[in-house]
Amino acid sequence: MGLSVLCIGVGICVNRWMPLASRKDDLKSQEVMQERYIKTAFSQEKKNFYLSFRYPGNVPVTHTLIAFTSLACHVCSAFHNETFLKIQSSDLYTSGALRVIFVEYPADRVSFFSSGYVWACKNPGSARDRLMKNQSTWNFHNESEQSAEKVENLKLEKVKKILKTSKTLSKKELTTLFEKKMQAQKVFGITDVPFFVLYQPNRSKGNRIKTRVGEVEWDTFHLWLESSNP
Repeated sequence: MGLSVLCIGVGICVNRWMPLASRKDDLKSQEVMQERYIKTAFSQEKKNFYLSFRYPGNVPVTHTLIAFTSLACHVCSAFHNETFLKIQSSDLYTSGALRVIFVEYPADRVSFFSSGYVWACKNPGSARDRLMKNQSTWNFHNESEQSAEKVENLKLEKVKKILKTSKTLSKKELTTLFEKKMQAQKVFGITDVPFFVLYQPNRSKGNRIKTRVGEVEWDTFHLWLESSNP
């Protein structure tokens, strides 16, 4: 689910000749911007296009894993249905130290309009779970000669059937969803999904935020989480 990236060659060229001290300063300033985003975007009790999970308890949260996922993304579905369950069984999660946040990040038209139906439901978490678990039944491969528009409509009809609703978000709410996606893309430089951010506020500046993209095999993902555990 690659997204378009402009001027990447220019960015590489500039970075290549940038002094090491400047790079460190830039990384720190970027982290400050990202940390500010995390603290403001996910602090509300009323969830706005994200779902938050944490093991019940009184242990302070020392790790926050933010997963930017798209409904029609097969790798995102694997993370939701398989890897996340293993995370919930890990010591870091069951101790209460890890909070996991799923952020709606529609990477294509079908995901975007499917998100509209999900977040118009009374229980978006349950609706999202149903679509992820049944993704193969509605996000099918187009092996016919039908137009892209017709295939898109067929997929969305299946989405409505699974969710048992035809209610969607208003144009204003859909615009907000798109704007939030673009804001996250700008802050973290997201080029593909799933995209993961691990935030550890107890660490020194310059080491609080780590990112990961794409691959979600449990062994390597677990090592990534564990290596970040102080």
